Amino acid sequence: MVALDFALRHCGLPSLDLWYTLLPSCTGLRVCEDNQAMIRVIETGKNPTMRYLHRTHRVSVAWLHEVCQGAEIKLTYEVSAKMAADIFTKAFPDKNKWTAVCDLINHIDPARLKKVLDESRKQEEEEDTPA
Repeated sequence: MVALDFALRHCGLPSLDLWYTLLPSCTGLRVCEDNQAMIRVIETGKNPTMRYLHRTHRVSVAWLHEVCQGAEIKLTYEVSAKMAADIFTKAFPDKNKWTAVCDLINHIDPARLKKVLDESRKQEEEEDTPA
């Protein structure tokens, strides 16, 4: 919740004016969150369990609620496995999961990238070839 508040105040809302100028078809800001409890708190505007959030972090749940109710901000749930930030906050003992999160932040071994691109080209050629 603290990260969302910071991102909206310092990056999201100020950049909306620029996006609307450069991209007239821009529909607003889409915020993806993997914490359903936090989404519910922002939707209702009530958070009885973290009463001191405003005092300790200067985060206003009422302000977040008000901003996210507008048409410019769309708060959506996203599966945790698809969150790029997870690579910086979690441990990944499984090699396949580690590779998947590296892909999310575009950190790819060049040899693996070449292999993936070659397979993709081969698949496209097979689809273009009449049967």
